[in-house]
Amino acid sequence: MTRKAGIPLVDLFGLTDQINSVLPDDIQDFVDRFSAIDHRTTRSTGAIIHHGKLQLIEDALLGEVTEFPVGFGTLALPLVHGGLPFQLSMTRQPPSGNIERAADAWQLNIFLSDFILTVNGLEPAIFVPESGTAPRHLVRDKANSKVRIIGSATLRLQKFSGSPNIVLGFVDQPDPLDPGLGSGGVASLTFSPPSFFLGSSEHGMTVGQMLYDFSESFSPPFVLEHNQGPAWQGLVIREATYYAPRNLPLVGDVSGGVRDVLIGIPMGIQGELELQFGRSPLDPATFQFLQGAERTPRGSTGSGTSRTVTIEANQNEDVTIHAGFSAPAPPAGSIPDGAAQEWLARWTWDGGTTTEGDSSTATVRHASRLVVEPIEIVTVDGVPTRFNHPPVTFRFVTAAEVPRIGISIGTQSFDNVVHIGGSAADIGALTLNASSTMPGTSTFTWTLAAKNIEHTGPDFTPDVSGLRGRQTIVLTEEPEGDEETRVTRIIVLVLDEGDLLIGTEDGVFDASDASTSLTVSAVEATYDLSDFYASGNLNSKAEQAVVDASEAAKVKVPPDSLAQVVVSDTPTTPDIYDRHVQILMEFEHDNPTKWGNIKPANGPSSFANVADLQIQLLEWASHYPDADFLVIGRCDDVGVDVPGESPDSFNIGLAINRAAKGRELLTILQPGATGTVIDNAKVFSRGETSVWDDGSAAGEALQDDPSLSDDHLIIKPEQSTDAVGNASLAEGWLIKFDYKDDHTDWENFIDSSHTYNSTREQYRRVDIYAVGGTAPTDGAIINTGEAERDPVLRRSMVPSDDNTPAPIPASASAMDYRVRLLITWDSPTVTEMKDAIPTLAEAEFAWTPTDMPLPQVNGEDVSP
Repeated sequence: MTRKAGIPLVDLFGLTDQINSVLPDDIQDFVDRFSAIDHRTTRSTGAIIHHGKLQLIEDALLGEVTEFPVGFGTLALPLVHGGLPFQLSMTRQPPSGNIERAADAWQLNIFLSDFILTVNGLEPAIFVPESGTAPRHLVRDKANSKVRIIGSATLRLQKFSGSPNIVLGFVDQPDPLDPGLGSGGVASLTFSPPSFFLGSSEHGMTVGQMLYDFSESFSPPFVLEHNQGPAWQGLVIREATYYAPRNLPLVGDVSGGVRDVLIGIPMGIQGELELQFGRSPLDPATFQFLQGAERTPRGSTGSGTSRTVTIEANQNEDVTIHAGFSAPAPPAGSIPDGAAQEWLARWTWDGGTTTEGDSSTATVRHASRLVVEPIEIVTVDGVPTRFNHPPVTFRFVTAAEVPRIGISIGTQSFDNVVHIGGSAADIGALTLNASSTMPGTSTFTWTLAAKNIEHTGPDFTPDVSGLRGRQTIVLTEEPEGDEETRVTRIIVLVLDEGDLLIGTEDGVFDASDASTSLTVSAVEATYDLSDFYASGNLNSKAEQAVVDASEAAKVKVPPDSLAQVVVSDTPTTPDIYDRHVQILMEFEHDNPTKWGNIKPANGPSSFANVADLQIQLLEWASHYPDADFLVIGRCDDVGVDVPGESPDSFNIGLAINRAAKGRELLTILQPGATGTVIDNAKVFSRGETSVWDDGSAAGEALQDDPSLSDDHLIIKPEQSTDAVGNASLAEGWLIKFDYKDDHTDWENFIDSSHTYNSTREQYRRVDIYAVGGTAPTDGAIINTGEAERDPVLRRSMVPSDDNTPAPIPASASAMDYRVRLLITWDSPTVTEMKDAIPTLAEAEFAWTPTDMPLPQVNGEDVSP
């Protein structure tokens, strides 16, 4: 992007509202990084609205300008160097004579076609499907260090009338002339990867559907049911599979479905999961499905607890389905003599509607799903006992295949396209071509709802002028005769500028060359292709697409899947090394407690004692032969007087002591530890408000060494000796700089009831940096995928060549005996995610439907 002269963004606040003088420091810092270009103003009765693009100010280009903290993670703004469309709305007050009065309410909307939110406290995992007798499970992903949320949304900074607070959140696309119009949570978000562990614990999840609730005045009913108020904010996991720690006594590896788990701000997790797994006496084939008022029978196919039901309908048509048992008394296991047996089921349809009874009715369409939990009620001596059986998942599909979308531009043509990304002008030069996958003659209709455009014919030239961000074009095929209507769709990503990229089943291409697919550096997410074609929903799948190891331009996509990929601008990206680690320490002491947020990339996530810590630390240091090491001790000092001492004297000494402990762990072998220590002359340490110890000049030189940027190692001014004695950099206290105004109300003791305690804990630490030296070893590589997922790189989509709707995999483990496991989370606030383990876990071996032996315990024989 050619740089243009622009208006500093902060000046737009000052043009109509002197609010810039009272912006919170972190918001002021964010706003100061940008200038507005292509600026124009729209006025309405109630507002003055500024439009344009945000361009980074030149001085900001050298800093970490694309990242912004949002409570439980860090937001990276993609394509930030190419300009971000924005809308700044100032609410107008009644004029005073002929003078426009200053606004006291405003909102800044930044439109993000794609964004990346790195979530603190989650560790990536790889889904391992069932193989033989080994059940599905998760393993830690050693090649990836971060769990991200990806999606398309609008970032909003907002000040309400009469309030000094600034609210940050994600919202839907706002009305350009009604800035006060309420916007809901953003539902089209996805975890990347979809599988992860809660911190360093062994409790894992694979997330299918999620909601991001950032409203301070409204929360969905299922949030309120967890005793949260409308002001609750955070992530709602609507649908997921939970994985218990592996090798549990008796049951081994287990997993099961979970709904409506809340991960909130402040950090906390709430929800309940009831797992029913094992062999069920109910054959899924005994369920009956009747369609419409005529109650036409519809059969199911598939195996086990994953089934499909073929309906007769257009792919965009809702039809009524009556579901129930095909016999009043389905086959059952043995029950005591004289006992009464009754069967019901819990029926959960798409959209969250749940009923309980011996039948249920709802409307469905192509790709919809139904989860049925059979419930057996056995009454003995007048006392009923309920047994919940393993759930069965049915997917409703039509028999017809979806049409295909091709693209032609000039002499180039592309087949089976699902994604277009580029400027409105370039997209407008394309011709979309429809083709049927079925014999016969058809009529095709193209719909671009965002502009209320509907076009009939096999070819369509999309007019996306005036649009921005992610849009969808729907193609409807109406065959002649009695054949059902078929539906497919394509994503159109409208950018202000950038090459025109086309995502097809053969890979991602530049529109100017259909013969050479572009290099794909990473797969960010894998979605259900049938869901996307039918409804436009992007629902994650556990089985992920992967980049072809033999050819980086190819992606291996599982059947009925849609891969979201990152397109690299170079064939390779540089390795990133773990040159910085953090060790947390006990409150008011220099005793190590655990690794901080930044730890060795390929080592354990925790340590048992100081000796274990030193073994891990020296292993990390060994990856940097002949390097020098900078050690900085830090405190969570909040400036409250300690009796008998000046406000900072204790913490000044504590920071020095923590730095000395860090030096000691590098240079002096501790009892019980092993490894090669570092030469004392190669280590330079200081407390954060003090200068470097012996060898101060050398430490200063290393801190400012230009080679640090080559190693992707950044020591900011507020983290360096530049901050010592500098009030604008909070005198060297990093926590006071990062939380300038917030920290003044914090207590000077530990109180877990306050949400700021988890923040303060991360500042009781020592930072250790490895600087220079010879080439690092491979063990120091954090993850080549970190650079490969850089937010400035372009994204596209690649579909599988097989789009036959696949059954929904069952969430429960398959076993030869029936088990009930109840898992409950009720931790509204936690220090970190690994502490958010279930607060209740109950297991029950209810019965076995056939004569099956119980599993062996510790290798011993067990009689049935």
